[in-house]
Amino acid sequence: MKKGLILLTALLACWNLVLTVELWQVKKEKAQEQPTQDPQQSTRPVSVVTSDITKIVERSEAKVTGVSVLDETGEDLIASGSGTIYSTTAEAVYIITNQHVIASGGPIHVSFANGEQLPAELVGADPYTDLALLKVIPDFRAEAFDLGDSSLCKKGEWVMAIGHSMGAEADGSVTVGVISSKDRTISMDVDKDGTDDWDMLVLQTDAAINAGNSGGPLINMNGELIGITTMKLQGNSTEGISFAIPINEVTTIVEQLKASGKVNRPFVGISGKDVSALTSYQKSYMGISLDQTEGLLVTKVAEECPAEKAGVHVNDILIRFDGSPVDSYKTFRKLLYGKTIGDPAELVVLRNNQEVKLSVTIE
Repeated sequence: MKKGLILLTALLACWNLVLTVELWQVKKEKAQEQPTQDPQQSTRPVSVVTSDITKIVERSEAKVTGVSVLDETGEDLIASGSGTIYSTTAEAVYIITNQHVIASGGPIHVSFANGEQLPAELVGADPYTDLALLKVIPDFRAEAFDLGDSSLCKKGEWVMAIGHSMGAEADGSVTVGVISSKDRTISMDVDKDGTDDWDMLVLQTDAAINAGNSGGPLINMNGELIGITTMKLQGNSTEGISFAIPINEVTTIVEQLKASGKVNRPFVGISGKDVSALTSYQKSYMGISLDQTEGLLVTKVAEECPAEKAGVHVNDILIRFDGSPVDSYKTFRKLLYGKTIGDPAELVVLRNNQEVKLSVTIE
C-alpha cells in the first residue's frame, strides 16, 4: 500500500512537470508572434491631423484682416469688423468690408495677420449693398483671394467663414457650415425712415457669423471667395441663419467704387412713401381714395431733376413705371435700377384721383 502511494505521487509530479513545460512553450510562441514595441512609442503624440478644411484655412487666413474705426481723437475704438483682401497692386492693397462697419466716419485702421496695423483710406462705400472699399499701402507683400463664381453655389455645399468675430480677442476665427439657400432677398430700410426701400440679394448659410465677422470672406472648399459676410438673424425663434453678399454682386459694386469712389445708379429725383402705409385719416385729408392701397406717394421732388422736368408734383401717386405696376417704394427702386442712364421711361401718376402720363429721361 505504501509503495503504491509513492508510485502515484511520482507519476503526478512527472505530469505536472510536463504541463509546466508545455505552458512555457505556448507563452514563448505568442511572444515571438508579437512585434517588439519601442518603449518610447507610447509617449509620442498622435500624428498631426490635416484635412481639406485645415489646408484652406492655412491658405486663407492671411487674406483676412481686422478693421477698426476710431473716434475723432484717434484713441477710442467705436466700431470694428473684418476685411477681405480683394486685389493688390505694386503699391496698394484693396480690402472689402461692410459699409455699416465704417459708417461712423472716423479714422480707419486695418490689422493684418502678420501683426502689422496700418491706416486705411476709404475709397468709397455703398449703403444699398452694404459694401465699402479700403485702400492700404503696406511695406510688405499681401495676397488677395481668388474669386469664385457665386452663381455656381449649390444648396448643401460646404463653406467657411473667417473673421474677427470678437474683435482682437478672436482674430481669424473660423466657422464652417453649408449654403442653406441662394438668391435670397432681405428687405432693408436704407434711409432709416421706417420703410423698407431696398432688397439685398444674399446667400444664406448656417456657418456662424457673429459681431465682428462683418466684412469677412465666405469661402468655398476650393479656397475661393464666394461672398462677403454681412449679417445674421437674431431672436429666440431663429438659429443658424446668416447671410453673405454673393461675390458676383460684390465685384460689380467694388469695381465702380475702385474707379470713381461711388456707385452710379439711375436717378429721377423723387422721394416717397408707400400708400399702403397711410392711415384712413391721412388719405381723407390728402383727398386720396380710401380704395387706393398701392402706389408711391411722392413727398419730394428735387430741383432740376428728371422728375421735375417731366412734370411730377408732390402728392402725385406713382402707380406705373414704364408699364410695370408700382406698389411700393422698394418696387420703384428695383424698376428704376433696372434701367440705364439716358433711357426714356413713362410714368403714370394719380393726380386728384385721375391718371396722368408723363415722359422722363433717366439720369
